[in-house]
Amino acid sequence: MQNQHGLGLGLAIVAAITTAHDATLTTTPNPDGGLIVLVEFARPRGRVTGLE
Repeated sequence: MQNQHGLGLGLAIVAAITTAHDATLTTTPNPDGGLIVLVEFARPRGRVTGLE
């Protein structure tokens, strides 16, 4: 079911987060309608703590 009543803010928010974290944002039209959105974040360098 597609949401026809959105305000269009979702992609702008994702783009801002992507930019803030130096990530990559890729969008592709979905053949069945809508949009496929892929956000890829770089793996942090060194040891990541606090995940135990």
